Amino acid sequence: MNQAIALRHKMTELFKKSNSSPSIVIVGGGASGTEIAGSVDMYRQLVAKKYGARGVKPKITLIEGADRVLPMFDPVLSAKAYKRLQKLGVDIRLNTIVDSCKPNKVCVRGTDIMADLIVWTAGSRPVDFYNDNQKYFTFEKGRVKVDSFLRAEKHKNVFIIGDNAQTAYSGMAQTAIHHALFLARHLLLIQKGKAPKPYQPWHPVYVVPIGKRWAVLQGSKKQWSGYRAWLARRRADLWVLKNFESEKAARAQWRMGNKLAKF
Repeated sequence: MNQAIALRHKMTELFKKSNSSPSIVIVGGGASGTEIAGSVDMYRQLVAKKYGARGVKPKITLIEGADRVLPMFDPVLSAKAYKRLQKLGVDIRLNTIVDSCKPNKVCVRGTDIMADLIVWTAGSRPVDFYNDNQKYFTFEKGRVKVDSFLRAEKHKNVFIIGDNAQTAYSGMAQTAIHHALFLARHLLLIQKGKAPKPYQPWHPVYVVPIGKRWAVLQGSKKQWSGYRAWLARRRADLWVLKNFESEKAARAQWRMGNKLAKF
């Protein structure tokens, strides 16, 4: 959360300066990188309206190591996302590997890209606890390897859930909730002396907004793009807010939509 707020403050400062052309490089064309790339110009418009900034023309570059954006999506949806980003003016560089990042510079094979702001979204790693105790765990694809009951392979009384566990669809909030519900049921069965059931992955619904009132959605049996997918995301946002606030407060917050306060 702190990093997200810091990113917003940095973008605000860049877009407050009239007649400027800030360069923003986003590394990683997955869900987070694609959503940010599609939202930059929309945020620029909000800042311009609030501060009276004119003539701000950001250069947005999205770098992805794979041969398409949203590589976890069906290729048809990836292609639609690509076209949407192009329409929004994003410079997309596929099959591009980042060697390193330095202050205001992204080093890629063959050339360097100068940037006023670099946003890294190309993957994550387990929390420091696991990295600091690697001899006790087995890792796979950057996450802790677990068995069919979400237990660490070397410690049958240690359970790993959320983004740290290597399971199908890890990295999604919906998957983390699914892990937690499974573990709660699992422990209750053990407490009652009943035989536990193995973990069964659940295919989450992926929704990635790309700019104003447009998104791509992929579920186990459906694929949408455009306003319909964006509306599904908005409804999902309302459902999440209701878990933290009263019905009235959640709806009031939800109706704010694309409005941002205190920036």
